[in-house]
Amino acid sequence: MEKLTQDGFAWQIIDRNDAINYFHDGKTIFALRDDESESQIVTRQDLEDALNWDDVQVGVEIGFIKTSKI
Repeated sequence: MEKLTQDGFAWQIIDRNDAINYFHDGKTIFALRDDESESQIVTRQDLEDALNWDDVQVGVEIGFIKTSKI
């Protein structure tokens, strides 16, 4: 699943198991909040908090989506 913010930035949402595996593999993952703010998950506590909060998804950066103006 993807999440697109109002500024055109796209995130790949990952599930709980992938979030844990990515974290342990040293991959960069982020806590994504409903207000479109995000923070990098850098500690185990960050990961636990992100996985336990209702209004937070865990994701990885895709990047800005280019839109054409016709």
